[in-house]
Amino acid sequence: MKNEDPVLTIDHIDRNPFNNIWNNLRLADDYLQADNRTYANEYPGVTFHKASGKWCARIQRKGKRVHLGLFNTKNEAIVCRTLAEQAHETA
Repeated sequence: MKNEDPVLTIDHIDRNPFNNIWNNLRLADDYLQADNRTYANEYPGVTFHKASGKWCARIQRKGKRVHLGLFNTKNEAIVCRTLAEQAHETA
């Protein structure tokens, strides 16, 4: 299955399947769909790293987990994660 175009489907950016306005819809492959799913954690990709006593930020892209760093505060980790998401969306 190499050299095949990825299958694209309609994705709701705000995760609300009833919000079908054009600005909320985009074409997305399976990886982007998975990145946009709802998580139980309030801030996906931000966890407390017990061994270091710091906050860890990570993101998953194309099936690979990317470590973004360890931070002194939860807010710093959230900001880093948010910037990484935005960078991916504009790439």
